[in-house]
Amino acid sequence: AAVAAFGVRRFGLDYSAANAATVPTLPLPEAAAPELATTLALDRGRVMETMRYTVTAKDLGVFLSAMDEVQHVRGRAGAIVWRLYEDVAHPDGYLEIWAVLNWTDHLREAMRLSDHDRALLARVSVFASPDAPLPCRYIAVDPSQRTARNVA
Repeated sequence: AAVAAFGVRRFGLDYSAANAATVPTLPLPEAAAPELATTLALDRGRVMETMRYTVTAKDLGVFLSAMDEVQHVRGRAGAIVWRLYEDVAHPDGYLEIWAVLNWTDHLREAMRLSDHDRALLARVSVFASPDAPLPCRYIAVDPSQRTARNVA
């Protein structure tokens, strides 16, 4: 057993280095607006995140299979809600929506991703819609809680 263990030592299970050259990088969301940056730390509400995709009919099976895995990745990273929507006006358009409890959980999402998760999200990002913004984030607003920023 010791000889066999020594002999197979050069064969690793981690193929991320071999695939790194072929996997696109994850798209980064825009930075928070300066006027909101100070309120984000107040843990004021859920954060909804979105990603738009354009998928041709020939790629649909691959895309939907990958999105089934993405649902689990988002959940492991802290999402409390995840949905995939098809655009009724544009059958090649898809919208992924997920929500986390607060801004702190949003910041922790990246730390919760394994290398496999990052590679999957990067592979799916090739379907990112070129005419839509990169990942977008929205923080929940309670209309009864008015601030000086949104009172004109």
